[in-house]
Amino acid sequence: MKASALLLVAAAAAAGCRPALDDRPWLVTTLQILGVGAEPPEAAPGGAVTMQVVTLDPTHAADPSAAAWSACRAPKLLGENRVVAPDCLTPAAADAVGSPVTLTIPPDACQVFGPATPQPAPGAPPTRPRDPDPTGGYYQPVTAVLDDVTAVALERITCGLPDASLAVARAYQAAYRPNQNPHIASLTLTVDGAPVDLTAVPPGAPVTVEVSWAAGTAETFPVFDRIANMLIETREALTVSWYVTAGGLDRAAASVDDFSVLSTSTTWTAPAIPTSAEILVVLRDSRGGGDAQRAVVQVQ
Repeated sequence: MKASALLLVAAAAAAGCRPALDDRPWLVTTLQILGVGAEPPEAAPGGAVTMQVVTLDPTHAADPSAAAWSACRAPKLLGENRVVAPDCLTPAAADAVGSPVTLTIPPDACQVFGPATPQPAPGAPPTRPRDPDPTGGYYQPVTAVLDDVTAVALERITCGLPDASLAVARAYQAAYRPNQNPHIASLTLTVDGAPVDLTAVPPGAPVTVEVSWAAGTAETFPVFDRIANMLIETREALTVSWYVTAGGLDRAAASVDDFSVLSTSTTWTAPAIPTSAEILVVLRDSRGGGDAQRAVVQVQ
């Protein structure tokens, strides 16, 4: 299975949480939502986005088409040290049910979660614009609920520049392109450099799990420097995460800042006894887009 994109999952609750002392973040033993596929990964307020849950479920009991979705309408307090407001984790009602499903970004998303300050209530002081992330981005939280698992994905929204001069704002509008999803070119499993038969992986074998992507996957884009009142050309960083339902990994994630690097790998140690296992790899860019691919293996 392959997802078209993978937004950052900002929070998880209920059955999706692991014990705090578990030092194996890559091991999935119950249903978890590990990402939200979205197309496009960046949209303007009022735009349509197609989303689907990306799950790993060793029990195969959950039906992804039963996922319930809602666009969060609760901004977090400006001084709050959380990714999203607590109300985003307990949506009152679903906007849509299904996976994939098409949602509409609220027209006022840039006012609620971005730099465009809403009109204050009578007698109330004006509010301060929201701060962007390091890539200059603002995000609309979208809550997904499947069985007892809740996750919040962050859909990047296209908003204007705050505090920019007219010349800089025009230059930004001319140069900026909405984020496109990175795509996994290949996912390969090898033992001692040779391709491994996914239907007959030897028990306890050290399997190299390599993911690769095409040149140009890490896009360039301008970021507005408020202090200097200028645009700075920036290139995306990529991150890779691995998850498994059995066995062990020598590392769970890797960061790739060098755009000339087009692959990375980890070592999966197969279980010592015959069993079925699933491996999920996630490729993300620093502007919130991503891709996911999985492999099902039989240890015997």
